[in-house]
Amino acid sequence: MSTPSYESFMMPALQALLEVDAAHVQDLAPTVQAGMGLADAVWTETLPWNRQPVVLARLEAALRDLREAHLVRMDCGAGYALTDRGRALLAQDAPAAIDVAFLAQYEEFADYREQFSRRRGA
Repeated sequence: MSTPSYESFMMPALQALLEVDAAHVQDLAPTVQAGMGLADAVWTETLPWNRQPVVLARLEAALRDLREAHLVRMDCGAGYALTDRGRALLAQDAPAAIDVAFLAQYEEFADYREQFSRRRGA
């Protein structure tokens, strides 16, 4: 089984944060893994330049984009936590999955993507 795209981690990460006040990426990983039905073998694939598990890198990327959309926030020392916006999304008829196109509805995320594209010269 190949490692899913980072967007595949967005909804499971939000759902995992619903169960805790705040958590670091490493603490969220087992809950996200279970929620996604990922085999243990997927967690052994590492990035060649720093030996970080690919799954953790993709979970971090998902959380970064969720943070830019103001669905999660970083609490100093405590890790990631849901914002009121994130809780409201999960309380309504939330989509089965979240991707970049879904996050673009949030002005803060759209601004972030625009700035990122400008910096990259795209």
